[in-house]
Amino acid sequence: MDQKYEALFTPWKIGNVEIKNRIVMCPMGGTSLFGWFELTGCHFDKEAAKLFLERAKNNVGLIIPGIAPLRDTFWGKWLWQNPKMFEELKVFMDEIHKTGAKLFIQLTAGMGRSWAITELVAPLHKNKFTRALVKPIIGNLLLI
Repeated sequence: MDQKYEALFTPWKIGNVEIKNRIVMCPMGGTSLFGWFELTGCHFDKEAAKLFLERAKNNVGLIIPGIAPLRDTFWGKWLWQNPKMFEELKVFMDEIHKTGAKLFIQLTAGMGRSWAITELVAPLHKNKFTRALVKPIIGNLLLI
């Protein structure tokens, strides 16, 4: 390996958590582990988990998925109200930890700058006319 890249493979710490290297997968839209804003409600997203596990197996040291709202804005369900989802998360985390990777979950209040374009909102957003109509409403929600 070229010596100029050696630092990428040195461990580092965030608080008392040691990260095996300096390769970080940053959060991106659509990569939440919790299928929160979908019509089916809050669930553990197995497809996102497969993506993260594959990255962990390929030497990513720290994975930060997309946001996890504490409370569903539309349906009013709290994140902690789905114990099955957390049972599935535990199994997944065991697999992630076998690779030596760490995963940090981003928690959010669910509004403000963390607003997501959902299946319910997407048709409104794609149509220029309806986008213009709902922009004042959604714009105000984004500022909360």
